[in-house]
Amino acid sequence: MSKVWANDSSRLRWRRLAATAIDALLLSVTALLIMLVTGLMETADAYVWPQPLVRMTALIVICYLILNAHGLLTRGQTPGKRMLGVRIEHVTGVPLSSALHVVRTLGVVLLTIVAIFIAGGGALILFAVDVLFVFGARERCLHDYLAASRVVKAD
Repeated sequence: MSKVWANDSSRLRWRRLAATAIDALLLSVTALLIMLVTGLMETADAYVWPQPLVRMTALIVICYLILNAHGLLTRGQTPGKRMLGVRIEHVTGVPLSSALHVVRTLGVVLLTIVAIFIAGGGALILFAVDVLFVFGARERCLHDYLAASRVVKAD
């Protein structure tokens, strides 16, 4: 089992945030390439509400699965987490189940979609609140609480 960096929680927090930034960059580049190749957003109809939200949500989910599904289910790691030596596990120290990985990921996606519909830019506020939870005493984001997960140093 891996151990939480109890002596160096700041290191874990910053590695985790950096891993999220790496994953966001990889996701953005992959989505952009798919948009360019498929012409997903090239027609005027693509910009009639709610088409952009539906198309972009579907694209992001597909890209997320392409980039992360295998690593999350086999190692508890996204590419960014793997590069920075951290992984996701259940709070009891066992690997996170497939169902909890889905809860962890979709919880944030669904909350973000709701925030976009309700407040437009509210999605950014929700993302910031979710991320800021990592600076709490338990070092867990909101999506970690939803799935009973934590991020720890990889073996």
